[in-house]
Amino acid sequence: MTLDADGLREQVRRVRAGLARLGVGRGDRVAAYLPNIPETLVLMLATASLGAIFSSCAPEFGTRSVTDRWKQIGPKVLVAVDGYRYGDKPVDRRVEVAAIRDSLPSVEHTVTLSYLDGGAPDGWRELAAPTDEPLEFTPVPFDHPLYVLYSSGTTGLPKPIVHGHGGILLEHLKMLALHQDLGPGDRFFWFSTTGWMMWNYLASGPAVGAAVVLFDGNRCIPTRPRCGGWPARWASPISAPPRRSCSPAARPASSRPSWSATGCAGSARPARHCRPRATTGYTGRSAGRAARLAVRGHGRVHRLRRRLAVAAGTRG
Repeated sequence: MTLDADGLREQVRRVRAGLARLGVGRGDRVAAYLPNIPETLVLMLATASLGAIFSSCAPEFGTRSVTDRWKQIGPKVLVAVDGYRYGDKPVDRRVEVAAIRDSLPSVEHTVTLSYLDGGAPDGWRELAAPTDEPLEFTPVPFDHPLYVLYSSGTTGLPKPIVHGHGGILLEHLKMLALHQDLGPGDRFFWFSTTGWMMWNYLASGPAVGAAVVLFDGNRCIPTRPRCGGWPARWASPISAPPRRSCSPAARPASSRPSWSATGCAGSARPARHCRPRATTGYTGRSAGRAARLAVRGHGRVHRLRRRLAVAAGTRG
């Protein structure tokens, strides 16, 4: 599946109108129990356009993990999948969705996205139904909440972390444009679920003109113990459990996607651990640029900072 800028804008326009029909307005919270698929990105952008506040949890999260987070923000609308697939294994989440909804008294509307069972009733189609409503943007202050992320919850309940429209956009623009040198014509992929902050970072890729690659599923398939191909669900604007990754070198060159930068780790790693994977599996770009990993960009910035500190005499 591919969405160009016009297609993405059209989907956001429709879903914005659908949310408005449900009474969503400035300051309301919209909760997404969704994987890393185009609909999640569309929902986030539509929510932001109304001045409402977005929050996501990956569908592999259990009921308590979700309710511990969302009880603290009181969402008005819950958008959830009926399940997902991990490799060839279907994972039904309808029982969890019902338990989450029953635990959140603030939820007035639940929209189900028929993702696992295509024949089931699909509330997303109604939410994104054709409409003549224009795409408009509710003016908000610089620090108006955009979305809510959470700490891990290892010391008590997960702590909500509120990011404002202006601040997080500037931070992501700095990271994407300066640290990773992304811009128009580039493709950007981060191996993440919607329960990790890196999904929000990935979703900001279009702000610098880059296309983002969304992937949901397990990259390894039973017929190839080491590595498998990519699932068919693609989009320009990917959820994948991060612990089951494979080297692009194990795939035929014809099946390797062409993109400019990729990331998978939560912290910088030594270049010797990343370079072999970074220099294989990229096509259509010069070797010097196509071989970038996000963590290498971080390393360059940190080295530059140390050199500047030494030059300024603040560090021996």
